[in-house]
Amino acid sequence: MAARAEKSGAEASSIAEQLDAFIDAQVQVAVKPYLGKLSERDLAWMRERLAASIRENPAMLALARAGVPLDVDESAEIARPSAKRDDER
Repeated sequence: MAARAEKSGAEASSIAEQLDAFIDAQVQVAVKPYLGKLSERDLAWMRERLAASIRENPAMLALARAGVPLDVDESAEIARPSAKRDDER
């Protein structure tokens, strides 16, 4: 049970890292038209506010999470609701 909790903690941390990277990439795309037109200080403020807005607004966060590509299971195993996992047998 503890191993499963550690695994889900690691998965959550991986998802959080992917989400942060995705948000950063989207913020960079949004700021790109202003490069060279605004000062670095203004650009930094803009990046900070955009990222904070996405993280603080539940609707924006849901959209950002939906945009993060999920890890694809390539095991070729088919999950069946009635099947028991190895650790449940």
